[in-house]
Amino acid sequence: MKMARTRKQRRDASRKQQELKREVKRSCRRDKRVYVESMAERAKEAKGRDDVRTLYDITRRRSGRFQSTCKPVRNEAGVLLRTAEEEMHRWREHFERVLNHEEPPNPPEVEPGEELNIRTGRITRAEIESAIKKLKGGKAASCDNTPPGKSRLKVRCQRRFFWNSATG
Repeated sequence: MKMARTRKQRRDASRKQQELKREVKRSCRRDKRVYVESMAERAKEAKGRDDVRTLYDITRRRSGRFQSTCKPVRNEAGVLLRTAEEEMHRWREHFERVLNHEEPPNPPEVEPGEELNIRTGRITRAEIESAIKKLKGGKAASCDNTPPGKSRLKVRCQRRFFWNSATG
């Protein structure tokens, strides 16, 4: 587009670019549709096999909350390891070095600190009520996703629940 010298060339280049953008978007939508359909098919197959793990994995991926827990492992030189065998060997080296180290020549002397006054007895009703009152509205949702300060009845139920679980 920047190479065009006349208005007509710029207009033609602009139209061509818009058409290419539309085609790319169509292609992306088509690819996404195919991907979603293949995932749905895999989920149906997993359900038929009672493969809960695969079904859960597909659900997590589709919900947008999927995060791969596998991080790349590098050797001491910083080179990315490719095979699982190399990774296991590297982890072995790492833990041997960390766990089998020599004692320090002069370890630090740590003096015991003062005794902390922490009450570990039973929880009182006043403590439960105080903790519930300190909850800010909309900050800590309960299991049914309603904010804690929503209704006084819910607070009374929470008090009874916590009191019964603390005393029982």
